[in-house]
Amino acid sequence: TPSGHSAPTMTTPTSTSSTPFHDALHTTYITTLGDKLDSPTSYEGAVTEHLRVSGVYWSLAAISLLRSPEEVDALMGLTRPLIRPSESGTPKESRPAIVDWVFDCYDPRTGGFGGNCSQRQHPQRLARQPPTDNDQNQRQFLLNDETPCPHDGHLLYTLSALQILAIAGKLNDPRLDKPAIAAFISSLQNEDGSFSGDEWGEVDTRFSYCALSSLALLGCLPLPNDDKDEEGNDGCDDKHK
Repeated sequence: TPSGHSAPTMTTPTSTSSTPFHDALHTTYITTLGDKLDSPTSYEGAVTEHLRVSGVYWSLAAISLLRSPEEVDALMGLTRPLIRPSESGTPKESRPAIVDWVFDCYDPRTGGFGGNCSQRQHPQRLARQPPTDNDQNQRQFLLNDETPCPHDGHLLYTLSALQILAIAGKLNDPRLDKPAIAAFISSLQNEDGSFSGDEWGEVDTRFSYCALSSLALLGCLPLPNDDKDEEGNDGCDDKHK
């Protein structure tokens, strides 16, 4: 495996099936998928960039069925940076902890988590150069700023982010603004009880599941408008197929 840990083979009852369970291959696939998607030449990585938080949750959920929590942390870098040997053979940090990256995906503007984050340059932070003889207009240029820029908050990725934190045992992390997240979720409930996924208004029954599951993980149930939620579910047969 990438971290040097051995991958024990999971046994299955021979009385029901003679097909082996390829435990080591599944583990290798999961632990190397992130590097493949992060490659600048990866088409799959480019077209799935916006839903990476959910992809990380699916990967963690899958490997957690195969490995102990300690092994998952070592293989995936869940709560501490992922350490891999460098070309010289010395240990080298290759990726920050997943938990820290999840918090980088938090969108304080909306109160929810986005599907990923990118590095940005702040347009507000402008450094001005005095005018010169050849340039009577003040020139402006952006300072390089490596502050993470989260994607817009969405119910799908908010639930995935909270599920990652739950797997990591980090739901009480002081960086988690539970009141703001709960307010974000509540703000997306519609008059008929249904939920929009984000501020742009798409409605889907899965968003009701995401909303209620997220609030349950936060310990914030019931919703202030729980009666409306029942009304929204009553109308699902006609409105949300």
